[in-house]
Amino acid sequence: MGCIANGAILSEKWREMVNKVNKYEMTPEALYLLHHDKILATLVKQDNRIIGIRWQVKGYNVNGGVQFRSDIPNIWIVLKSNGSIEGEGECLPFIGTYQIDALKNSVKFNVRSISLERCSKNSDAWRRQNFLIKNINNSFKFDRTGNNLELRDSNGAMTISASS
Repeated sequence: MGCIANGAILSEKWREMVNKVNKYEMTPEALYLLHHDKILATLVKQDNRIIGIRWQVKGYNVNGGVQFRSDIPNIWIVLKSNGSIEGEGECLPFIGTYQIDALKNSVKFNVRSISLERCSKNSDAWRRQNFLIKNINNSFKFDRTGNNLELRDSNGAMTISASS
């Protein structure tokens, strides 16, 4: 049997933990539940700054440098509120999952192409598609400024540039 907190049924384990809480701290990004200054739980606010938006890819890293390309066809990415990602590359649609850590402004992707080939595996478009998927999966940080989104690798180098 669980207890009800703010309209939600919590497990017995959660109830025991919540009963130990004697202090909390709140930041814009998270709520920390504490017991004698020890963190018992962290409830992170979902980062809605990049979720649910169709991001049109404007450029991405090809062989070590971001290539801003005006000739990129309709390449886009959408991060859904359920933790899934979908998008369209030059050759194939792609799907996957993501996790956002709002405290670190970081994101982790697991993306793969799905098999609806529209171009030869030996073509330049196919190679660019593979770079795109690799760049999404190698992205760890994100920056949003206005209608622009930049994904960056662990060294801070831009991997993908997109706009809404």
